[in-house]
Amino acid sequence: MKKQKKKTVLLDYVLLVVGAFIAGGALNLFLVPAKVVAGGATGLGTILYHTLGLQVGLVNILVNLPLFALGYREVGKELFWRSILATLLLSAATYLIPEVALSQNAMLSSVYGGAAMGLGLGLVMRGGATTGGSELAALLLHKLIPQLKVTGWIFVIDAVIILAAGIIFDAEMALYAILALFLTTKTIDLVQEGLDSGKVCYIISDQSRKIAQLLMEELERGVTLLSARGMYSGEEREVLLCAVTRMQLVRLKRIVTRVDPEAFVILSNAHEVLGEGFKPHVLK
Repeated sequence: MKKQKKKTVLLDYVLLVVGAFIAGGALNLFLVPAKVVAGGATGLGTILYHTLGLQVGLVNILVNLPLFALGYREVGKELFWRSILATLLLSAATYLIPEVALSQNAMLSSVYGGAAMGLGLGLVMRGGATTGGSELAALLLHKLIPQLKVTGWIFVIDAVIILAAGIIFDAEMALYAILALFLTTKTIDLVQEGLDSGKVCYIISDQSRKIAQLLMEELERGVTLLSARGMYSGEEREVLLCAVTRMQLVRLKRIVTRVDPEAFVILSNAHEVLGEGFKPHVLK
């Protein structure tokens, strides 16, 4: 058990280092040369780099270290120290990786830079850390003004930074910044959830037992039977709960339709499914 935990911790730190340098590469090879501001501390650093000549890595440290100090109680000891390391590594990467524009096209820089930044930050998060920025600032602001949710504060902070980029550079750069931020966010989600994120299916049918049997036989998936009551009719109903992969979703629909075309089916995304047939549990 201890050996497994050591391997997990080692993998976490490998992800931190690799992720930080990928994010640093995204900045120096795509975003900063093209003046594309993807929100957060590095976005602010990009603005200050092109206006005052301050290094993005320096701005990243000056902004984030005070935020981590203020948010120590919020993030906890382990996340605090890992995040400090991730922040320093990201800043170091911006100094070690030469600033060379791989593309003179702002659109391409936004797309590849945003995706690479999301990949890097996603790996950092998989390593159990964060690089601070908008998320941590939003958490602290939410403590002061709880009327606005953390997600709302993140939007406000990033919007202000992107608006500043639009004023200082031009409106077109603000549009590229929105594109880069969108791709960063989506890529982070993809790295966090993986390509094999599952679907959760709730099935209400008079033929629930037969449907469950076919799902277990043909899809080789476990099915859970839940007891429910219809509020309108007051009747006792059986609800099937089944988690499947995206690839199995079409087959599940066909099985249900074949048995009971009148069945009521609810599908929702599962960000992560752990257990037999899906991802294994990882000891932290």
